[in-house]
Amino acid sequence: MGVSSLFEFLVRRVFALALCLGATAMLVPSDAQAGGVRKVPDLRRDAGSWMQPRQAQGLRIPVTLHLATEEGGEVMSSRAVQA
Repeated sequence: MGVSSLFEFLVRRVFALALCLGATAMLVPSDAQAGGVRKVPDLRRDAGSWMQPRQAQGLRIPVTLHLATEEGGEVMSSRAVQA
C-alpha cells in the first residue's frame, strides 16, 4: 500500500463520514424548537405601580474603623460612633 493509495483511502473515509454526519444533521429533528405564545408582561396595564418612585428606606451597614493615636488612646468613644 503506497502513500497515494493510503491518502486516497483516508480522503474517501473522511468524505463518507462527513456525508453521514451531514445527512444525520439534516434528517434528525432538533429538540430546540420555538413554540407557544410569547409571554411578555403588559406594562401598560399596571404602569402606575412601577412609574411612581419608591419610598426611600434606610439601610444600615455596619462599619468598623480602627484608628490609633501616638499615645494609644481612643480617638472616639463607641457612643459617639453609634450616634
